[in-house]
Amino acid sequence: MTDIIHRARRMAWLEGVPAEWPGDEAYSRLEADRIGFYRLRVGAAARHLRRMLVAPSPEDVIDALSERYFEPKEDWRLFEIAVLLRITAALAVVGLRLNPTRLLVDGQSRPFAAFRISASRDVRVWYQSWPPSTAPSELMDAMLHYELAAGGNRPDIVVEFVDSGVPTRAILLELKASSSSSYLSAGLAQLLGYLRDRPALLQAAASGWLVAPPGSSYVSKSPQGRALWVTSSTAVAEAVRDEALLGASRLK
Repeated sequence: MTDIIHRARRMAWLEGVPAEWPGDEAYSRLEADRIGFYRLRVGAAARHLRRMLVAPSPEDVIDALSERYFEPKEDWRLFEIAVLLRITAALAVVGLRLNPTRLLVDGQSRPFAAFRISASRDVRVWYQSWPPSTAPSELMDAMLHYELAAGGNRPDIVVEFVDSGVPTRAILLELKASSSSSYLSAGLAQLLGYLRDRPALLQAAASGWLVAPPGSSYVSKSPQGRALWVTSSTAVAEAVRDEALLGASRLK
């Protein structure tokens, strides 16, 4: 854009535009731009900035985030982000956040969020990555042994419980933005694969949670000792919060 900006700065009509926050008159002048840079780029940017900097309403902020950052091509990714933010919001009510808020949510070697629930319990939320405490992976070991090239597998969200500085349990969340029973059944199979692959910290009852939008395609009930549990995207955050508080009370 360097050449375009250089040409645009040489236009004489810019001298008549006041050096102040653009108002209706300035916007009409920008609309007269023939080459399109000020009419299409600067005008839209100015309106966006003015909207966000001059007493924006909550709806303005939501719209801006949706338009600029949360508009993925895959709807399921937006579903994952929504559930992730619900979980962190629920934990923030009962705990102290230990790490700053992250805008990047792709899989990395550090948790998306970490909370101090009590003097002896921390909870870490991992997105699209395994916490180090769940290693080793039998699948990765076999792939290396047979020299197979693949990226391995990973759950959508892992909630890791750390008691007195030692990881003691983890819960795997597989998210499915679908009401298809066959698709949800496949999600249970994925969870079983994760549990079998990395048994460390995953041997307690209800260690694998299948999360889907609320609907008639499944019934959420007590797992009664099963390794798998099915719950809705509207109830999972409170379930994680209750699990964090239950474990903390046991340590007292």
